[in-house]
Amino acid sequence: MFEKEVEESLLRHRNSIDVARIVAEMFEPYVEVVVHNLKADHYPILEIYNAHVSGRSVGDFTPLFLSMNHCNERVVSYNIVVNDVVLKSSSIVLKDSSGSPELGISFNFDVKPMEFFQQYLNTFIQTSQSADTHSSQECAIDLRNELHKHLMRLNLSLKSLTKMEYVRLFKSLHEAGILNAHGMMTILSKELKITRKTLYKYRYEALSEN
Repeated sequence: MFEKEVEESLLRHRNSIDVARIVAEMFEPYVEVVVHNLKADHYPILEIYNAHVSGRSVGDFTPLFLSMNHCNERVVSYNIVVNDVVLKSSSIVLKDSSGSPELGISFNFDVKPMEFFQQYLNTFIQTSQSADTHSSQECAIDLRNELHKHLMRLNLSLKSLTKMEYVRLFKSLHEAGILNAHGMMTILSKELKITRKTLYKYRYEALSEN
C-alpha cells in the first residue's frame, strides 16, 4: 500500500482502531495493541499502543501475524514469542470494500505478571505444604514455562518432534543454562512423554555436538 492508501485505510477503519486503543488504555500496561498493514510484505506495524510490552515500534515487520491462515477474520488466544517475551494474542482482520484483507489488529497480553500473581496467590492460600515443597513447585513451574518458551521460539510442537528436533531443543535448553537444572529431566519426561533413557540419549547427542 502506498502512503495515501495507508492513510485511507486507517481513516476507513478508525472507529475499530479507536475501540482497540481504548482496550490498550484500559488494560495498560499489560496489553499491547498493534495495527498491521496486511497488504504489505511481512505486515509492517502502522500503529502500536503500549509498545513497551514487546519492545516494537511503528515500521517493524511482523511476519508471524496470522501466518497460519491469512484468510481468517479472527484468531483467538494463540501464543507468540516476540523479543523473548511470551504473549497471549488474539487478532482480527479488517477488509477493504472488495473483501480483501487490509488491516489487522492484534491484542497481545503479557502473561508474565499473571504467572507471578498466580505464584503469589498460591503462596497466600497455602496452609499445609512446607516451604521446601512450595519452593520445589515454583521451580517446576519456572522450568516448565522455560521449556514451552523454547518450543515456541524454535517453532516446535510437542505432538510431532523428530529425533533431530529433540536434539535442537536440548541444545537450546543447554545454551540457556537450564538443561541441567534440578528436576528438569523429570519435567521433560512428563511433558514430552518419552522415557528418561531416551531423554538422556538425546541429551548426550545434543551436548556432544557442542
